[in-house]
Amino acid sequence: MSEEFIREQRYVVVKVKDAKEFSDSDKRKLFDVEKASQAIRIARGKNPLECVVVEHDWPEYEIVWRMLEDRMMGKPPFISELANKDHKIEDLVSALKEIREGLLTDSRVLTNAEAKAIARIDAALEKYEEIV
Repeated sequence: MSEEFIREQRYVVVKVKDAKEFSDSDKRKLFDVEKASQAIRIARGKNPLECVVVEHDWPEYEIVWRMLEDRMMGKPPFISELANKDHKIEDLVSALKEIREGLLTDSRVLTNAEAKAIARIDAALEKYEEIV
């Protein structure tokens, strides 16, 4: 296994929206090239090519590269790290809710610091709910 992950261009992609603006001649050429490519894959015993394309200006772009790099370098999948962090965040949210409820159900008058803490908890929970 290589010591360094190197990004490489392995596919030629034409966006359908862009291809619609090609001349009829270029559209035929593109169709012929795609058909020839699929025939070569079938002759090699491969399935027709199916891909997911993530454009460079999409927010997922670097995340997808990280996932591929981790896989190629034999690291645990990046997505499992995110799932683990998400679980920990849910635990923290539950704890914040318990603290908030504990402070509010107490029969005594809240101190200024406790009232501020509840306001901060409420703001954090509101932001969390917007994200999730």
